[in-house]
Amino acid sequence: LSGNARMAVICCATPSELYLEETRSTLQFASRAKLVKTNAQINEVLDDRALIKKLQKELAEARKMGGGKEVMERIRLLEVEAVNAGNAAKDAEEKLSRLKSSILRGGMGILSRSHVS
Repeated sequence: LSGNARMAVICCATPSELYLEETRSTLQFASRAKLVKTNAQINEVLDDRALIKKLQKELAEARKMGGGKEVMERIRLLEVEAVNAGNAAKDAEEKLSRLKSSILRGGMGILSRSHVS
């Protein structure tokens, strides 16, 4: 009973003596479930363009803060990340283009080329 979501537990109980043990077990489970604490957060899924924009924004903020050895190192790391993200986006677009053209030609050789990449 944990994860990245909000949680609600509904337990059903009956006053019938026939199901006394099941009701007791259900109530014990409910009392333990009440003690579970979760922290729901929104998952952030970024496509390549959004990632590049985010990195560029962080880079601009780091440059505004000015000098300092730590700040300059952070700027350098952000620049490297931005270049890597740009290269990954370019590679993905090229692969997508190859797959599209292969599909339009009848799908011949899709598997052989996709294993090479």
